Amino acid sequence: VVLYDNQGIYSAPRAWWILRSMGLEQVFVLDGGLPQWLAEGREAVSAPINSAASLGNMAGRLDRRRVRDSAFVLQHLDDERVSVIDARSRARFLAQAPEPRPGVRGGHIPNSLNLPFTEVLDGYRFKPVSELESTFKRLAPSLQPGDGHQLVFSCGSGITACIILLAAELAGYDQLSLYDGSWADWGSDDSLPVA
Repeated sequence: VVLYDNQGIYSAPRAWWILRSMGLEQVFVLDGGLPQWLAEGREAVSAPINSAASLGNMAGRLDRRRVRDSAFVLQHLDDERVSVIDARSRARFLAQAPEPRPGVRGGHIPNSLNLPFTEVLDGYRFKPVSELESTFKRLAPSLQPGDGHQLVFSCGSGITACIILLAAELAGYDQLSLYDGSWADWGSDDSLPVA
């Protein structure tokens, strides 16, 4: 399955993560999406496609290691083997810009790291792998691909976190999961700590 969207890299990584979380491993995101495809002069079709679709034989099964909730994040706030990486803008992360959702507090999950999703993109595309590797090394110098460290990705609502999650996979990291509720969940629960 090859996924793309009309904004370059935005919602396709979320669809990629959903399919991967349900056990489909042969899922890919078209780097640059439809805008890059068209910019390269490639053929596109605008008419509806009339083809007999086959249902196939895939049976999805949720891989719970790829999905995290607030209870998991809270339990691992001080765990040196688990890092939460927030894809929101620096201003939202620091509560210097208002949250777009009513009733959601400003700030961030304690001990989380901030990597705005725009920092892994170059226009419509992901930055080259070498730059992604450097970006993650600058963010957390002690993290090394394959070291067993769990990376939990968050954002405002679970969409842009998938962009940096995919960037981390491209940079060679494993043990990747998404806090699906993200800041909309954490920031609206007054019982959870905020930094």
